[in-house]
Amino acid sequence: MKTTIRVANIIEEARLGGPQLRILSVAKALAKKIETIVIMPKENSDLFQEACKENEVKYISLPLNRITREVKPALRYLIFFPYEIIYLFYTFKKANIDLVHVSGGAWQIKGVVAGRLAGCKVLWHLNDTSMPKFVLLMFKLFSPFCNAIVYASERSREYYGPIAPVSKKKFVVPAPVNTKLFDPDGTYDRDKAAHIMGSKKIVVGTVANINPIKGFDTLIHAASIVAKKRDDILFVVVGPVYKNQQRFAETLSKLKVELGLNNVHFLGRRKDARALLKRFDIYVCSSHAESSPLSVWEAMSMGKAIISTDVGDVSRYVKHGEAGEIVPIADQHALAAAVLALAENPGKRARYGACAKSIAISQLDLALCAQRHESAYISTMSCT
Repeated sequence: MKTTIRVANIIEEARLGGPQLRILSVAKALAKKIETIVIMPKENSDLFQEACKENEVKYISLPLNRITREVKPALRYLIFFPYEIIYLFYTFKKANIDLVHVSGGAWQIKGVVAGRLAGCKVLWHLNDTSMPKFVLLMFKLFSPFCNAIVYASERSREYYGPIAPVSKKKFVVPAPVNTKLFDPDGTYDRDKAAHIMGSKKIVVGTVANINPIKGFDTLIHAASIVAKKRDDILFVVVGPVYKNQQRFAETLSKLKVELGLNNVHFLGRRKDARALLKRFDIYVCSSHAESSPLSVWEAMSMGKAIISTDVGDVSRYVKHGEAGEIVPIADQHALAAAVLALAENPGKRARYGACAKSIAISQLDLALCAQRHESAYISTMSCT
């Protein structure tokens, strides 16, 4: 008698980031109970494949195209759309998949359609709070094909609630953080950024890929305001520049030059950012939109005082005045003021950090979130 649920966790974006890390951590945590196969595109998936191997998570790479505003990739997406559904259909059938977990958000509909055609249960994971109107229309049209919906945050639930089918089962499961792995008392390999690691200055840091939605222009302007008042504060950004964001990265570099800044450092991708996270005195999230930002949860787990824009469910866990400071989106003056206030008060930074760590352990830990995923899988399997 079959007792293990076989899950195909599919995502059409292969570049390694928060959603991909969530897929891996949950698959590994549930390995004794749930058998997971990650389905990913071949393009841009080298790091994702490497991470799967390191975590001993099974995966299959397929010729999948992601939707984009770029003309040629968008045409490929449309032309190969039906063929890719067929690829997925046969992949699910061959692997005897019971449940398809569509992980990439509202625009990733191929897994939903192929899963239902293959006779699988389908769980649609929504991890955003801002989408173009045509994507919302796609979700509204195809959501009846799924069996259940999991939201990465209460904000995502509120965002999609008005157009989500009332009859579908729904769950809210935040991105999980491995609080044992992200431990402020841990010892980590020293990072190469000696000018940061060895500096006696206050370090304000963030971990994110270089993308306009992350609000780095606001962060740079805030750094300019701070630099006029204090010369002992450094701003550090850790994260990769992908090919389609190269032009934006150049724009940020030009902005630094125009403002005459030498207190902002872009360090690029780090396979393991924990040494830098440990060095940060303050963690900042300047995003314009998020749902359940894993990088913020990791900083909380590392006991960092948080300054964040009011995005996603950050304010639900980072209580303003308890675990950090919440500032308006795209407000460089508010962001700068929050940085300056915390820079002058190490006692408050310590209190915020201790509170943030406690919340990460009690509400966002991997064990708890993996259990919620398992419950969502079991409940979805009982859907008719």
